[in-house]
Amino acid sequence: MALLAALLSSRPLAAPHGCTAPSSAITSLDHAAPALHIAESPGKGRGVFAAQPLRRGEWVGWYEGERLSLEQVRERYPCASASDYLFQLADDAYIDGVRSRHFSRCINHHEKGNLEVVREEERLAFYASAAIAEGEELTFDYGLDFWVEHSADPVTGSDSRGLTIKARRWAKRARRVGITLVQTGAFVGWLLPVAIPVCANLCS
Repeated sequence: MALLAALLSSRPLAAPHGCTAPSSAITSLDHAAPALHIAESPGKGRGVFAAQPLRRGEWVGWYEGERLSLEQVRERYPCASASDYLFQLADDAYIDGVRSRHFSRCINHHEKGNLEVVREEERLAFYASAAIAEGEELTFDYGLDFWVEHSADPVTGSDSRGLTIKARRWAKRARRVGITLVQTGAFVGWLLPVAIPVCANLCS
C-alpha cells in the first residue's frame, strides 16, 4: 500500500484482513442493520453475514470510523502499511475504522465480492452488487494495491490473482533496491575524491 495513493473508488488504502480486533473492540454488532450479523469466517476471523436475503443494489451500510486529515494519518501511522482499516476519501480526508465497533470493520475480502463501495457525500457506502442469500458472507474486493503492500496473502479460495500479486511485490522491491543502489553510488562518487587524497597522505 502506498499510504498516500489516491484510492477513491472501491478500494481501501488498507483493508481489514478479517476482523481481528481485540475482543474489547467489537463484542456486539453496534449500529448494524437488522439484516446482518457477525460470525466466524473460516480462515479470516470474524465476518459479516446476511441474516436475511438482500436485493442487488440494496444499501447495506456506511463504512464507519474516525475522520482524519493527512497530517493525522502520518502521525498515527509513520509506517506506510501500518493500518488495515484506513480508507482515503480525498487528498486530505480519511476514515480509519481501527477503533470502530461498527459491523463494517469486519467485512472481509473476496476478489468477486458481493458488495460495491461507493463514495457519497464524503462518506463510503456499501451496496449489494449481486443478490445475497441468507447466511451468505458479505465481501468486497480490497484490490491488488492492498495485497501488493500487505505482508499477508489473501485467504485460499478468495482470490485468483496470487501470481500477479507476487510479481508486483517483487517489482516493487526491485525498484526500491534500484533506488538504494543509485543513492549509494552517488554517495560513493562524492566520497572517493575526498577519501583518496586523505588515504594518500596517511600512507606517505
